[in-house]
Amino acid sequence: MKPWYRALLYVGTFPTDLVGWLTMVLVRALWGHDLKWVDGVLFVRLKKDSWFERTFYTRWAGTAIGHAVMLSDRSSTDVTVKHELVHVEQVEANGLLGLLCGAAAAPASWWLAFALWSLMPALAYVLAGCAALLRGESYYRGNHNEEAARAVAND
Repeated sequence: MKPWYRALLYVGTFPTDLVGWLTMVLVRALWGHDLKWVDGVLFVRLKKDSWFERTFYTRWAGTAIGHAVMLSDRSSTDVTVKHELVHVEQVEANGLLGLLCGAAAAPASWWLAFALWSLMPALAYVLAGCAALLRGESYYRGNHNEEAARAVAND
């Protein structure tokens, strides 16, 4: 990928990335180990017997927040990493959409512009879950973001 393309992706995802990076640093300090950058994504792995692993992560293997990924210590690394990297790509696309929508809203209101830019990735995920519910499916399993990530990870 050309460096300026990557820079544009980071501009689009910056608000989400900031939350993700700060979250991963906090998780690393309290419950994690092995904090590292791989191909522009910050990864942290939870400690095996940490409070976070015993409570929230009993049913999850990973979480992506922008260009930051948290992995369970017990997760099957290759499958989980592929799955979470699909979510990183989804955040990139939705972050760019949020940046464009924010730029369009900027003349009317700076705070609306910032809200659109900041919240578009999360809003897109939530709305995909709502669409799944309207189809009579599970909010998580029927969410097209999760379906796409599972399809790639299982290839």
